Amino acid sequence: MVALYAFATLRSGNCKAAFFVSVPLICLATVSFNLRPQMVGYLFLILTLIAMERFRQGKQRSIWLLPLLFLVWVNTHGSWIIGFGIVGVYFASGLVSFQVGQLEARRWTTSERLRLEIVLMLSVAAIPITPYGTRLAVYPFMFAWSLPVNVAQIQEWQVMPFNVVGGKIFLVLLLGFFLAQVVFRFSWRLEEFLLFLFGTAMACLHVRFLMLFVPFFAPLAAVILARWMSPYNKAKDRYLINFAMMAGVVIAMLYYFPSQHQIEEKVASQFPVRALQYLREHPAPGPLFNTYGYGGYMVEAGFKTFIDGRGDLFEQTGVLADYIYIKQLKPGVLRVLSGYGIRSVLMGRGEPLLTVLAASPDWRRVYSDDVSELYVKQDVSDAPKRIIAESLSVATR
Repeated sequence: MVALYAFATLRSGNCKAAFFVSVPLICLATVSFNLRPQMVGYLFLILTLIAMERFRQGKQRSIWLLPLLFLVWVNTHGSWIIGFGIVGVYFASGLVSFQVGQLEARRWTTSERLRLEIVLMLSVAAIPITPYGTRLAVYPFMFAWSLPVNVAQIQEWQVMPFNVVGGKIFLVLLLGFFLAQVVFRFSWRLEEFLLFLFGTAMACLHVRFLMLFVPFFAPLAAVILARWMSPYNKAKDRYLINFAMMAGVVIAMLYYFPSQHQIEEKVASQFPVRALQYLREHPAPGPLFNTYGYGGYMVEAGFKTFIDGRGDLFEQTGVLADYIYIKQLKPGVLRVLSGYGIRSVLMGRGEPLLTVLAASPDWRRVYSDDVSELYVKQDVSDAPKRIIAESLSVATR
């Protein structure tokens, strides 16, 4: 977010406008904030934009850092391909010169184009420098075209939901931009407007790509807002008031920061903390079938899982498709479970599959709390005992 603020300041020339633009965009960006390598990819994406913007403004030194950036990026996360797309859009937009309405393009000088071509070639040369050679470079393309189940079923790949807060903020920002454009007719460079359109389209198609819309939209919004904001004036600073406000923010952060107990309670309200404790004390027969959202927590807790958040790996083996088949209670769901030899099922309380297991004489609920339930398949040798117990129960009633 600091890098985004710096990028918006660089493009608009107004740090105050950049700040007031970055604040609401945090609400959209945090949707994708988590402990995954994609966070590094998002940072590198903004650094690429900063390097290209500086180059467009005649500050040419930073562009030579791009080959090193792509070398680290390709070994970190598959979003490096978007970084190449950014450089490609800037490069292609500088091959022509025109002005149509409020859209303009400026041709690169011969020396600028030569520098860009060298940087592009060095960056391409860095792509195979991975522990897996060129196989890692192919991965983003494989994910885009060879994993339809992930794209169709995983939440972050779904279309933009305009009925939730994030979708409404996105829509307001988008409509506000087009309204300002109609009324005030701002002029835009070809490359930044193309990136804005691309980010908008991708965010509408997949929620995950809000993180593309945010950096592509921020500089344009800052330019618009700068029309009504005077530039920063150091002479007007009030250091004592600034210190008091910053100290207040730090104190508030420390005061409202959750305690370890609060964090543990939050985790326990969303993940099967108590169920896993029960499993440690009363081991259930495996293999175990689990809810997709529980997978990462269970791996961290040392339990073997049926599936976890690495959906791409599970789709390649067919497990993800079978998981969705089971989750949606398609015909023969118990037969699919048997095909995997599943002996235990741990899912969120009230999930449809648990209703089926509760009605089946072959399954027994051994644990339940407010978050999750654990069912275990009964051994064939236990059948006579179960029948006798059920008969005695009926006779008693």
